[in-house]
Amino acid sequence: MTPTPAELAVRDASVAILNQLADTLGVFSDEQYTTPGPSGATVGAHVRHTLDHYRKLADGYKVSATVAYDQRDRGGSVETDRAAAIAEASTLAGSFASLDETQMGFPVKICAMVSGDGCEAEIDSTLVRELWFASHHAIHHNALLKPIAIAAGVDLPTEFGRAPSTVNHESATR
Repeated sequence: MTPTPAELAVRDASVAILNQLADTLGVFSDEQYTTPGPSGATVGAHVRHTLDHYRKLADGYKVSATVAYDQRDRGGSVETDRAAAIAEASTLAGSFASLDETQMGFPVKICAMVSGDGCEAEIDSTLVRELWFASHHAIHHNALLKPIAIAAGVDLPTEFGRAPSTVNHESATR
């Protein structure tokens, strides 16, 4: 079964987002990566959170077919070591870039915490759908990096952290 154009678009966009994140981290110094911004969060915290979602997806579909986004690896080297984050983003991009037609439609179960009391729900999904979710989530966190970058005096590309629908709308109104 050949992947659909939509599945390929999701895969390719996800890889592009991860590569853009890895490239963008190169403009931060190690100190800027770990210095809290106006909200108290660091670039490293947002990046770790973003990469945790991609990592849980990558591990979930390969190992158990269950993705538990809420069981993240808080802290760790990706949060405090910019080089480790760049390497992780690049590794994940490579992993997702190699997805084939069988893997794109691979069924996965999502285990998601739905309330603060720990109540969890299991939801049926597919790898490509969850890859879209992880990428949508990454764009959101990339947008949250912008105020931290501004406070640190770092210029980020205009398109960084912009939703595809926003970019499309703005280009249509020009």
